[in-house]
Amino acid sequence: MKPMTINEIAEAVSGELVNGSKCHFEEVSKVCTDSRKIDKGQLFIPIVGENFDGHDFIEAVYEKGAAIVISDSFDKIPEEKPAIIVKDTKEALWSLAAYQRRIFNKPVVAITGSVGKTSCKEMLSSILSKRFKVHKTNGNYNNDIGLPLTILELTEDADIMVLEMGMNHFGEIDLLSAIAKPDFAIITNIGVAHIENLGSREGIFKAKTEVISHINKKGLLAVNGDDDLLITLEDQLEQVVTTFGFNQELDYAVLEYDDNGFDGVTAIIKSPLEVYQIKINALGKHMLYHALSGIVIAEIMNMSKEEIEAGILDYIPEKMRLNTIEFENQIIVINDAYNASVDSMKSSLEILSKVKTKGRKVAILGDMFEMGSFAEEGHRKVGEYASTQNIDLLICVGTASKWMYEEAIKQMEVGKVMYYGKQVCLHNKLNKIIMKNDVVLVKASRGMKLELTIEKIKEV
Repeated sequence: MKPMTINEIAEAVSGELVNGSKCHFEEVSKVCTDSRKIDKGQLFIPIVGENFDGHDFIEAVYEKGAAIVISDSFDKIPEEKPAIIVKDTKEALWSLAAYQRRIFNKPVVAITGSVGKTSCKEMLSSILSKRFKVHKTNGNYNNDIGLPLTILELTEDADIMVLEMGMNHFGEIDLLSAIAKPDFAIITNIGVAHIENLGSREGIFKAKTEVISHINKKGLLAVNGDDDLLITLEDQLEQVVTTFGFNQELDYAVLEYDDNGFDGVTAIIKSPLEVYQIKINALGKHMLYHALSGIVIAEIMNMSKEEIEAGILDYIPEKMRLNTIEFENQIIVINDAYNASVDSMKSSLEILSKVKTKGRKVAILGDMFEMGSFAEEGHRKVGEYASTQNIDLLICVGTASKWMYEEAIKQMEVGKVMYYGKQVCLHNKLNKIIMKNDVVLVKASRGMKLELTIEKIKEV
C-alpha cells in the first residue's frame, strides 16, 4: 500500500491512537492479518473469526517487530505498546482498503458472476499486461477479507487494478463494491451457484448486480449478452452497458470458432472497432466469453489489436481449473476440481465429449455444494446431461451425487456409469477402472477434495 503514518492510519479507520510516541517507524507500507506471517514494521489487524480471535496473538506480533496493531479493545494491548483502538477490526480493514482505493487514481475493474470469475480475471490480466502493470486478485481472494487485502497489497507503480468479487449472500457484492469503487465491471453470467442462500436465479441476479450502484457514473458495465437476465440491463443504466457473447447482434461477438480440444480454441471475434483472430491455449469454447470481456476493457484502455491478440494467446489457466495433466502412466487428467455448479459441470462434460483421444473418455464427478433445496434437481440435471454426451464412463462420487447417478443410469448402458458414496471406495477400485490412454475429467465442489483422486490416478 502507499506508505502511511500511524496518524493517517488512525484517521482512515476512525480509530483512537494510543502510545503513538512508542512507535519506532515513521511510516507503514504493509498490512498483515496472519500473525504467523507478520514481519518487522508492518501493521497487524487481528480478525475475529468463527474458530479463532486474532487478538490472542497481539503480544506475539509485537515480539516479531510489528510497527503497530489495530485492536477492538485497549485491554488487549501490552503495556506501552502503540495501537489504534476501533469498534470492529474487520470494519477497520475495510476502511483502510477503501482509503487506499480513493488515493489510487487509476482504473479499477471489478469481476463478478456465478461461473468463471477467476478465469475471466486471469484472461483480462493477461491481455492488459501487454501494456500495463496489472495488480490483480491473488488466487480467489475475493471475499470481505481477501478483496481489501488485495487492495492493501497494491504497489505504487501499478497502472490498473483487477478485482474478483465473490459472494454467498445478499449485501456482500454491495460491500465489496463500496470498497473497490470500480470504474468498469464485468458480470460473467447468472447461474445457480450459491442458490441455497439466494433462493432463485432472480435472487442471484439481484445480488450480483449490487455492483452497479458503485460503478463510476462515467464508467462501463460489460455483461454476457447470451444470459437471459443480464441482457435486460442493456440501455437501462446511467453507465454504458456493453454486451458480449455468441449472438452476433451483441456489441462484441464470436463470428466463428473452432474447438480443437487439447489444442485449444481459435476464433474470429468482432468488436465495434476491430475484427480479431485469436487463439486460446485452454480447453473449452466458454473461454471465448472471457476473451470477449477482456477485449471490451482492453479497447477502453486504447490497447492495440496486436497487444490484445498476444495477451489472449499468452493466457495460462489457474491451478485446478481445466488444467491438463499427462501422467507417466499415459493417462491424461483434466483437473477441474476447484469448484462446481450445474453450469460448469455441463461445460466441462461438453469439453470432455469433444476431445480427441485414442483411449476412453471418463468423467469422475463429485458433489456440488451450497445447492440447498435445488440440490436434488441440480445433480439430476447433471446426470441427465452426462448421459447425452460422448463419454465412455461416468463415475459419480459422494452423497448428493447419487441423484446424478440415478438420472444417468436411466439412459446410459450398464457398466458405463458407476457410483461410490465415498472417495476412498473409488480409490480402492481405480486400478481396475482407469486404463492406459484414458482421458479423465475430475470435477466437484472444492470441499470434496477430488485432487486426492487425481493423486491416486497418477499411481494407476
